[in-house]
Amino acid sequence: MKSPDEPPRGAHGGGPGDPPSEPGPDTPSEIRDAFTVHAAPLPAPPGAFGEIRRAAARRRRRRVAVCGAVLTTSCVALGVVFAQQWTPPTEDGRGPAATADTLPTPSDTSGSTVGGTPDRSPDPSPSSPAAPTKPTRTAPPDRGAPSPSRTGSASGGAEGDDPGRTECASADVGLEVAGSEQAAGSRYVTVRLTSTRTTPCTITGYPDVVPVTASGRTVGNGADHVASDVRAVTLEAGATARFVLKAANPDNYDRETCDPAPAAALRVAWPGSEGSDRLPVEGLRTCRSDEVTSTHVTAVEPGA
Repeated sequence: MKSPDEPPRGAHGGGPGDPPSEPGPDTPSEIRDAFTVHAAPLPAPPGAFGEIRRAAARRRRRRVAVCGAVLTTSCVALGVVFAQQWTPPTEDGRGPAATADTLPTPSDTSGSTVGGTPDRSPDPSPSSPAAPTKPTRTAPPDRGAPSPSRTGSASGGAEGDDPGRTECASADVGLEVAGSEQAAGSRYVTVRLTSTRTTPCTITGYPDVVPVTASGRTVGNGADHVASDVRAVTLEAGATARFVLKAANPDNYDRETCDPAPAAALRVAWPGSEGSDRLPVEGLRTCRSDEVTSTHVTAVEPGA
Protein backbone atom coordinates (compact mmCIF):
# COMPACT_ATOMS: atom_id res chain seq x y z
CA MET A 1 0.00 0.00 0.00
CA LYS A 2 1.42 3.39 -1.05
CA SER A 3 1.76 6.51 1.09
CA PRO A 4 -0.50 9.37 0.11
CA ASP A 5 2.56 11.68 -0.29
CA GLU A 6 4.38 9.33 -2.62
CA PRO A 7 3.98 10.41 -6.16
CA PRO A 8 2.66 7.82 -8.44
CA ARG A 9 5.08 5.93 -10.51
CA GLY A 10 5.78 7.69 -13.69
CA ALA A 11 4.85 11.08 -12.24
CA HIS A 12 8.06 12.62 -13.66
CA GLY A 13 7.26 11.61 -17.17
CA GLY A 14 8.14 7.95 -16.99
CA GLY A 15 5.75 5.33 -17.96
CA PRO A 16 4.50 2.55 -15.77
CA GLY A 17 7.32 0.34 -14.75
CA ASP A 18 10.03 2.99 -15.46
CA PRO A 19 12.38 4.06 -12.65
CA PRO A 20 11.83 7.58 -11.28
CA SER A 21 13.63 10.24 -13.37
CA GLU A 22 16.53 12.21 -11.77
CA PRO A 23 17.00 15.96 -12.14
CA GLY A 24 19.09 16.72 -15.31
CA PRO A 25 21.20 19.67 -16.35
CA ASP A 26 18.11 21.46 -17.70
CA THR A 27 16.10 21.01 -14.54
CA PRO A 28 15.81 24.15 -12.33
CA SER A 29 17.76 23.88 -9.15
CA GLU A 30 17.60 26.01 -6.04
CA ILE A 31 21.39 25.74 -5.58
CA ARG A 32 21.97 26.94 -9.16
CA ASP A 33 19.59 29.80 -8.60
CA ALA A 34 21.35 30.71 -5.38
CA PHE A 35 24.73 31.06 -7.09
CA THR A 36 23.47 32.76 -10.28
CA VAL A 37 24.13 36.55 -10.39
CA HIS A 38 21.72 38.55 -12.49
CA ALA A 39 23.49 41.67 -13.95
CA ALA A 40 21.56 44.89 -13.58
CA PRO A 41 22.39 47.88 -15.90
CA LEU A 42 24.21 50.68 -14.11
CA PRO A 43 23.11 54.27 -14.67
CA ALA A 44 25.49 56.57 -16.61
CA PRO A 45 27.80 58.53 -14.32
CA PRO A 46 26.96 62.20 -13.84
CA GLY A 47 28.30 64.42 -16.67
CA ALA A 48 29.06 61.55 -19.05
CA PHE A 49 26.84 62.89 -21.83
CA GLY A 50 28.27 66.40 -21.41
CA GLU A 51 31.82 65.03 -21.77
CA ILE A 52 30.79 63.23 -24.97
CA ARG A 53 29.37 66.45 -26.39
CA ARG A 54 32.52 68.38 -25.44
CA ALA A 55 34.72 65.77 -27.11
CA ALA A 56 32.65 66.01 -30.30
CA ALA A 57 32.96 69.82 -30.21
CA ARG A 58 36.74 69.52 -29.82
CA ARG A 59 36.89 67.26 -32.86
CA ARG A 60 34.87 69.77 -34.88
CA ARG A 61 37.17 72.62 -33.82
CA ARG A 62 40.23 70.62 -34.85
CA ARG A 63 38.71 70.00 -38.28
CA VAL A 64 37.93 73.71 -38.69
CA ALA A 65 41.47 74.64 -37.64
CA VAL A 66 42.98 72.24 -40.18
CA CYS A 67 40.76 73.61 -42.96
CA GLY A 68 41.72 77.18 -41.99
CA ALA A 69 45.42 76.34 -42.08
CA VAL A 70 45.07 74.80 -45.56
CA LEU A 71 43.17 77.86 -46.82
CA THR A 72 45.75 80.27 -45.36
CA THR A 73 48.60 78.35 -46.98
CA SER A 74 46.82 78.47 -50.35
CA CYS A 75 46.29 82.24 -50.07
CA VAL A 76 49.96 82.80 -49.20
CA ALA A 77 51.04 80.70 -52.18
CA LEU A 78 48.77 82.68 -54.53
CA GLY A 79 50.16 85.93 -53.11
CA VAL A 80 53.73 84.82 -53.78
CA VAL A 81 52.86 83.89 -57.37
CA PHE A 82 51.15 87.26 -57.91
CA ALA A 83 54.13 89.13 -56.46
CA GLN A 84 56.51 87.30 -58.80
CA GLN A 85 54.35 88.10 -61.85
CA TRP A 86 53.72 91.77 -60.95
CA THR A 87 55.71 94.34 -62.92
CA PRO A 88 56.59 97.54 -61.01
CA PRO A 89 55.99 100.93 -62.65
CA THR A 90 58.78 102.98 -64.15
CA GLU A 91 60.92 105.26 -61.99
CA ASP A 92 58.84 108.34 -62.83
CA GLY A 93 55.66 106.45 -61.76
CA ARG A 94 54.06 106.67 -65.20
CA GLY A 95 53.19 104.05 -67.74
CA PRO A 96 53.50 104.52 -71.49
CA ALA A 97 52.29 107.86 -72.78
CA ALA A 98 48.66 107.80 -73.93
CA THR A 99 48.75 107.90 -77.70
CA ALA A 100 47.12 106.20 -80.62
CA ASP A 101 50.38 105.51 -82.37
CA THR A 102 54.06 106.11 -81.81
CA LEU A 103 55.96 108.18 -84.28
CA PRO A 104 59.29 106.64 -85.35
CA THR A 105 62.40 108.09 -83.82
CA PRO A 106 65.18 109.41 -86.05
CA SER A 107 68.36 107.49 -86.62
CA ASP A 108 70.82 107.67 -83.77
CA THR A 109 73.44 110.36 -84.27
CA SER A 110 75.27 109.69 -81.01
CA GLY A 111 78.97 110.25 -81.10
CA SER A 112 78.89 112.30 -84.32
CA THR A 113 80.09 115.86 -84.81
CA VAL A 114 77.03 117.90 -85.83
CA GLY A 115 77.05 121.63 -86.56
CA GLY A 116 80.74 121.93 -85.72
CA THR A 117 80.38 120.57 -82.20
CA PRO A 118 82.93 117.92 -81.11
CA ASP A 119 81.80 114.42 -80.24
CA ARG A 120 80.19 113.99 -76.87
CA SER A 121 79.05 111.02 -74.92
CA PRO A 122 75.36 110.20 -75.52
CA ASP A 123 75.00 108.98 -71.98
CA PRO A 124 72.88 111.55 -70.12
CA SER A 125 73.64 112.38 -66.51
CA PRO A 126 71.12 113.01 -63.72
CA SER A 127 71.70 116.75 -64.19
CA SER A 128 69.87 116.69 -67.54
CA PRO A 129 66.54 118.54 -67.32
CA ALA A 130 63.66 116.11 -67.28
CA ALA A 131 60.73 116.35 -69.66
CA PRO A 132 57.67 117.97 -68.06
CA THR A 133 54.92 115.61 -67.08
CA LYS A 134 51.24 116.05 -67.87
CA PRO A 135 48.12 114.19 -66.75
CA THR A 136 47.02 111.47 -69.14
CA ARG A 137 44.03 112.47 -71.25
CA THR A 138 41.84 110.77 -73.83
CA ALA A 139 43.91 109.61 -76.80
CA PRO A 140 42.53 110.00 -80.35
CA PRO A 141 41.09 106.91 -82.08
CA ASP A 142 43.72 104.79 -83.78
CA ARG A 143 43.12 104.47 -87.49
CA GLY A 144 46.51 103.15 -88.50
CA ALA A 145 47.85 106.55 -89.49
CA PRO A 146 51.35 106.35 -90.96
CA SER A 147 54.15 108.40 -89.51
CA PRO A 148 55.08 111.61 -91.32
CA SER A 149 58.00 111.33 -93.69
CA ARG A 150 61.30 112.43 -92.24
CA THR A 151 64.16 113.09 -94.59
CA GLY A 152 67.62 114.49 -94.23
CA SER A 153 70.31 113.98 -91.65
CA ALA A 154 70.53 115.36 -88.14
CA SER A 155 72.49 118.43 -89.18
CA GLY A 156 72.87 121.67 -87.29
CA GLY A 157 72.48 120.22 -83.81
CA ALA A 158 74.54 118.03 -81.52
CA GLU A 159 73.36 115.59 -78.88
CA GLY A 160 75.09 115.24 -75.56
CA ASP A 161 75.17 116.24 -71.93
CA ASP A 162 77.18 119.10 -70.55
CA PRO A 163 76.67 120.31 -66.97
CA GLY A 164 77.69 123.82 -68.08
CA ARG A 165 75.44 124.04 -71.11
CA THR A 166 72.96 126.84 -71.73
CA GLU A 167 69.29 126.05 -72.20
CA CYS A 168 67.64 127.63 -75.21
CA ALA A 169 65.10 130.34 -74.41
CA SER A 170 62.13 131.25 -76.57
CA ALA A 171 63.97 134.30 -77.89
CA ASP A 172 66.87 132.06 -79.01
CA VAL A 173 64.82 129.88 -81.37
CA GLY A 174 62.89 130.71 -84.53
CA LEU A 175 59.92 128.54 -85.57
CA GLU A 176 58.44 127.65 -88.95
CA VAL A 177 56.22 124.95 -90.44
CA ALA A 178 58.54 122.64 -92.38
CA GLY A 179 55.84 120.27 -93.62
CA SER A 180 52.23 119.20 -93.20
CA GLU A 181 50.40 116.12 -94.40
CA GLN A 182 47.07 114.40 -93.81
CA ALA A 183 46.88 110.67 -93.07
CA ALA A 184 44.09 108.42 -91.77
CA GLY A 185 42.06 111.07 -90.02
CA SER A 186 44.98 113.00 -88.51
CA ARG A 187 47.17 115.90 -89.57
CA TYR A 188 50.94 115.78 -89.02
CA VAL A 189 52.75 119.12 -88.82
CA THR A 190 56.57 119.14 -88.76
CA VAL A 191 57.89 122.22 -86.94
CA ARG A 192 61.47 123.36 -87.64
CA LEU A 193 63.52 125.11 -84.94
CA THR A 194 66.42 127.40 -85.93
CA SER A 195 68.89 128.82 -83.42
CA THR A 196 69.26 132.60 -83.58
CA ARG A 197 72.11 132.67 -81.06
CA THR A 198 75.79 133.15 -81.77
CA THR A 199 76.69 130.55 -79.12
CA PRO A 200 75.36 127.02 -78.56
CA CYS A 201 72.23 126.35 -76.53
CA THR A 202 70.45 123.09 -75.65
CA ILE A 203 66.84 121.88 -75.72
CA THR A 204 65.87 118.67 -73.90
CA GLY A 205 62.53 116.89 -74.01
CA TYR A 206 59.09 117.96 -75.14
CA PRO A 207 57.96 121.45 -76.07
CA ASP A 208 54.83 122.80 -74.38
CA VAL A 209 52.40 123.21 -77.29
CA VAL A 210 48.91 124.72 -76.94
CA PRO A 211 46.44 125.57 -79.77
CA VAL A 212 45.31 129.22 -79.63
CA THR A 213 43.02 131.57 -81.52
CA ALA A 214 44.20 134.57 -83.55
CA SER A 215 43.85 136.69 -80.42
CA GLY A 216 45.94 134.25 -78.39
CA ARG A 217 43.10 132.62 -76.44
CA THR A 218 43.67 128.96 -75.57
CA VAL A 219 41.56 126.41 -77.45
CA GLY A 220 41.12 123.15 -75.52
CA ASN A 221 43.90 121.20 -73.85
CA GLY A 222 47.61 121.41 -74.50
CA ALA A 223 49.23 118.66 -76.56
CA ASP A 224 49.98 115.36 -74.84
CA HIS A 225 53.32 113.59 -75.33
CA VAL A 226 53.97 110.85 -77.86
CA ALA A 227 56.30 108.17 -76.50
CA SER A 228 59.65 108.99 -78.13
CA ASP A 229 63.38 109.12 -77.42
CA VAL A 230 64.09 112.06 -75.12
CA ARG A 231 67.56 113.48 -75.64
CA ALA A 232 69.53 116.68 -75.18
CA VAL A 233 69.80 118.51 -78.53
CA THR A 234 72.46 121.23 -78.66
CA LEU A 235 72.02 123.87 -81.35
CA GLU A 236 74.98 125.74 -82.77
CA ALA A 237 74.51 129.18 -84.29
CA GLY A 238 72.04 128.81 -87.16
CA ALA A 239 71.55 125.07 -86.54
CA THR A 240 68.14 123.40 -86.76
CA ALA A 241 66.09 120.77 -84.94
CA ARG A 242 62.46 119.70 -85.16
CA PHE A 243 59.41 118.17 -83.52
CA VAL A 244 56.16 116.79 -84.96
CA LEU A 245 52.64 117.75 -83.91
CA LYS A 246 49.82 115.27 -84.53
CA ALA A 247 46.36 116.87 -84.67
CA ALA A 248 43.55 114.33 -84.83
CA ASN A 249 40.47 115.30 -86.82
CA PRO A 250 37.83 116.48 -84.31
CA ASP A 251 35.21 114.68 -86.40
CA ASN A 252 36.70 111.41 -85.14
CA TYR A 253 35.17 112.12 -81.71
CA ASP A 254 31.66 112.49 -80.43
CA ARG A 255 30.67 116.04 -81.35
CA GLU A 256 29.17 116.94 -77.99
CA THR A 257 32.17 115.53 -76.12
CA CYS A 258 34.78 117.16 -78.38
CA ASP A 259 33.13 120.51 -79.22
CA PRO A 260 35.21 121.11 -82.40
CA ALA A 261 36.74 124.56 -82.88
CA PRO A 262 39.31 126.18 -85.20
CA ALA A 263 42.75 127.25 -83.99
CA ALA A 264 44.86 129.88 -85.76
CA ALA A 265 48.25 129.15 -84.23
CA LEU A 266 50.34 127.13 -81.78
CA ARG A 267 51.83 128.64 -78.64
CA VAL A 268 55.21 126.93 -78.08
CA ALA A 269 57.35 127.09 -74.93
CA TRP A 270 60.61 125.25 -74.24
CA PRO A 271 61.47 123.13 -71.18
CA GLY A 272 63.25 125.12 -68.50
CA SER A 273 62.75 128.51 -70.14
CA GLU A 274 60.35 131.41 -69.71
CA GLY A 275 58.21 132.96 -72.40
CA SER A 276 56.75 131.37 -75.51
CA ASP A 277 56.65 131.64 -79.30
CA ARG A 278 53.59 131.84 -81.53
CA LEU A 279 53.56 129.78 -84.73
CA PRO A 280 50.66 130.39 -87.18
CA VAL A 281 49.23 127.17 -88.67
CA GLU A 282 46.58 127.32 -91.39
CA GLY A 283 43.50 125.10 -91.27
CA LEU A 284 44.15 123.76 -87.77
CA ARG A 285 41.11 122.32 -85.94
CA THR A 286 40.99 120.85 -82.45
CA CYS A 287 38.64 119.94 -79.59
CA ARG A 288 37.63 122.82 -77.36
CA SER A 289 36.36 120.52 -74.57
CA ASP A 290 38.62 119.74 -71.62
CA GLU A 291 37.43 116.12 -71.73
CA VAL A 292 39.28 115.34 -74.97
CA THR A 293 42.87 115.95 -76.07
CA SER A 294 43.19 115.77 -79.84
CA THR A 295 46.79 117.03 -80.22
CA HIS A 296 50.00 115.12 -79.46
CA VAL A 297 53.64 116.13 -79.83
CA THR A 298 57.02 114.36 -80.05
CA ALA A 299 60.20 115.31 -78.22
CA VAL A 300 62.67 117.67 -79.92
CA GLU A 301 65.13 115.82 -82.16
CA PRO A 302 68.00 116.82 -84.41
CA GLY A 303 67.14 117.41 -88.04
CA ALA A 304 65.99 119.98 -90.55
